Amino acid sequence: MPEKTPRTPKYRHHKPSGLAVVRLSGRDIYLGKYDTPDSRVRYDRVSSPSGSPTAGGLVPETPHSEPQAAWQCAN
Repeated sequence: MPEKTPRTPKYRHHKPSGLAVVRLSGRDIYLGKYDTPDSRVRYDRVSSPSGSPTAGGLVPETPHSEPQAAWQCAN
């Protein structure tokens, strides 16, 4: 059987919130405002082969919260 080649996750637009999102391992990772340089940098970090949703200082985000404040309150 042929080997599967790894797919690059798609950079998508979450229209209700206006945020960029990428799905990794079945989880949506919100990257910030859609089509901004910052969201593209975050996409490059999380979609790299060695990247993970929390690599490079990224924190989990939800479309309706302040990411840093939510992360700090949880810790």
